[in-house]
Amino acid sequence: MRNLKICLTGVIAVWALTGCGTTIKEALGDAPPNPDSAPSLEVTNRPINAYGWINVSVTDNVALIVGEPGSVENNSWVGIYRNEEILGETAAAKDGSFRVTASVTDEDEALAARAQAPQKSLSAPVSVSLKPLF
Repeated sequence: MRNLKICLTGVIAVWALTGCGTTIKEALGDAPPNPDSAPSLEVTNRPINAYGWINVSVTDNVALIVGEPGSVENNSWVGIYRNEEILGETAAAKDGSFRVTASVTDEDEALAARAQAPQKSLSAPVSVSLKPLF
């Protein structure tokens, strides 16, 4: 009986590891591309906030950062950072607008907003002020 349990356990383990008839390549997919051989990315000529404006409001230590249409390139990714720590991210709409919420502290005076369009390198970051000027 013990040998039967060991044998069945082995069969089930092999069956589970092989993926019910699939190969390892089918289970794992293609290998990731080699970054050294990847084509260089086109640099965007339009940084974040080029043609639109970014509005910031803070309520109960939550910052809402809203980019009006044209703030970033169409269909780009937008991230809000404190130093190198990402606080929030979103995908921009086709018109270049976006909405991101980020948890902030009382010590935060400014955050950085960065955008990356598909197949393009990071655009220039812009400082997002959390404190009123007056």
